[in-house]
Amino acid sequence: MRLSYQKQTDIRESILNDLYNPPRKKLDDKKSALVMRNHAEWVKPLMSIINQLPDNMTVMSENVRMEVPALNIEGENPSETCDKVTWSEYASTPVPIMQTGSSYYNSKEIPIPLQESLKEEVLALRLEDWNLQIEKRDMKKYLRTTLEVNNTTTKLRKAFPSTLQKYIPPEPTRAPRQAKLPINEPDAVELPGNLKLRMTENLLDN
Repeated sequence: MRLSYQKQTDIRESILNDLYNPPRKKLDDKKSALVMRNHAEWVKPLMSIINQLPDNMTVMSENVRMEVPALNIEGENPSETCDKVTWSEYASTPVPIMQTGSSYYNSKEIPIPLQESLKEEVLALRLEDWNLQIEKRDMKKYLRTTLEVNNTTTKLRKAFPSTLQKYIPPEPTRAPRQAKLPINEPDAVELPGNLKLRMTENLLDN
């Protein structure tokens, strides 16, 4: 069975989702926990001062951000860089944050600095996140190329490893062959009995 472009896309997305959504969810959960732990450590020594301030004097937000430094990655592709990123998480209740600007239009949240006690754990998770992105990118490239070249189910079964065979759609059920209908033979016409005699006489006359 020939695989349409849409069917190729469906197969590719199903494989990528099954392979990478579970580890992505685990990474995101770890990120969220680290963002909140980082905020808790940063704000802890400041709480005695914050508690003395009048209400509305401290900037509060449910959105907590943390800046994660870049990593030095030695890859085959020089253009690949693991630049610094910002991880965000929503707090259950508003917490103190840092902000620049004073008006609604020019204010900007400042990510909470990465606390030294969490740096090693954060960078290890950052590297794990980076490696997962590279792995998914390579798998996506493999799937796209393989599906383009092997665009029928028969070819794909030969190309895919056993672990990916379940994503190949089954062959459509073929309609059973219909029995051939008997051909209505015309009624036999009796051959005149004097044919042989007539041919013989004509031959003699010539």
